[in-house]
Amino acid sequence: MPIETIYHDSFDYPIFHVLEQIEVYDGSSAIGFDHLLNHIKVLHTLANGVAIKDVIAILSQHPHYGIAEDEWKYENLDKLVRILENECSILVQYVSLLSPMDNKEQKQQRIITEMRERVPFLDYRYPNDSFLSAADREN
Repeated sequence: MPIETIYHDSFDYPIFHVLEQIEVYDGSSAIGFDHLLNHIKVLHTLANGVAIKDVIAILSQHPHYGIAEDEWKYENLDKLVRILENECSILVQYVSLLSPMDNKEQKQQRIITEMRERVPFLDYRYPNDSFLSAADREN
């Protein structure tokens, strides 16, 4: 995977972008990977204590995380990281279920619906992200 180093005047340290394109052969697999990678990005951001305010704003929209944006406490960080780790594991399992080789489109749609019911899509983007969010793409 290519790793790009970016130096920015507002930071005392470099920022690394890990770049990879994952080739998939159907839209259902693309949705599964997008969901998983977005969750990994949220987990990494939260675990590193970067942009916590942005992440908490997104997580507070989903009641099962048990946090309210205006009541966030750092003591809850470990619990939240564990929940996200578990959800990433669940999403890895769903990605493998979405293989187009043995699934018909109708079965894939049921898998995606179940995946979204079990693990919410967070649609997290870094500040100043140049890519459209999933919500923006759909509008």
